[in-house]
Amino acid sequence: DDIETCEKDGQVDKASDLDLLLKELENFRKNFPDLSELALLYKTAIRDNDPAKAQEIENRIQKVMDANRTVVTLETVNPISEDLKDEEIKRLKNIIEELQNPGKIRKLTLDSSGGYDSRRFLFSLIVSKQTSIVDFSYESSKKFGIVCATNETCCSLCDGATEAVLEAGGDELEKDILQIPQRKTKWGTARCSTGDALILGSEVKSYGKLHAPYVVFAVGPSYHKTDSDGYKIRKDLKLRGAYQASLKRAKEHKLEAVGFSLISAGHRSGGDLNRTLRIAVEEISGFQGYKELKQITICAFTEEESIVLEHNARELNVDVKLA
Repeated sequence: DDIETCEKDGQVDKASDLDLLLKELENFRKNFPDLSELALLYKTAIRDNDPAKAQEIENRIQKVMDANRTVVTLETVNPISEDLKDEEIKRLKNIIEELQNPGKIRKLTLDSSGGYDSRRFLFSLIVSKQTSIVDFSYESSKKFGIVCATNETCCSLCDGATEAVLEAGGDELEKDILQIPQRKTKWGTARCSTGDALILGSEVKSYGKLHAPYVVFAVGPSYHKTDSDGYKIRKDLKLRGAYQASLKRAKEHKLEAVGFSLISAGHRSGGDLNRTLRIAVEEISGFQGYKELKQITICAFTEEESIVLEHNARELNVDVKLA
């Protein structure tokens, strides 16, 4: 993304330097793959029925874990270092899922004591065909919201879902967005980091023509056809983080229904819509839920998105209702 920004701004030398640096990092990483990449290699070895290769990768994974002094099992993470970041915990959880049950969805949620909470709260999962997120409504309650896919500014140079939501939300939504603290980055300012989400609104809020009183802004990565496999894996983690953060915001505000626009879809999918939408189905269907949650709706804006979502739901044995 930074390289493209430099090229657009005419900073050819800086773009060239960044490109060289990126290539050096990719070459370096080939010799030292992280746990996420090893998990992918492990899954491939299992799929190819190569137990010797799988055992070799399993040993390498164990060495990496030992080096981090982190013991990971299916039931617990012990001990959890005080400086272990939330993002690292999420990453390890994803790896556990891959290793313990390759090709299947298995969601384990850390509770406050550091163990895993296997409780599930049932909710309906709906795929709404060719629907704009702007039109999402939930008549049973005022405690509902929409998830708007956006960039780090939450307003500038946005298109797609963000443009539609901002236009429908009117002056009141724009006012609330502008009150969000900004931080400086190398390439401008950001209100929300990639892989994260923030929420605006309340039960008594009214945002222009939007039906939803709550709006979650979720920032996913931008994929490119030229991305290396390793770079795509890192972006996958960011995309999963954006969905997880959105659901966390909904849980914090006890929303009874949530309507999702598709994060990192459209041109931001880099031409691999199946990859980004599969992550959407995995993360939303695998969500543990919470007591108040009744319904999650995935709003597919195009026919292609509807078809890809339905295909992945069938492949993953996810029970969805079509609307």
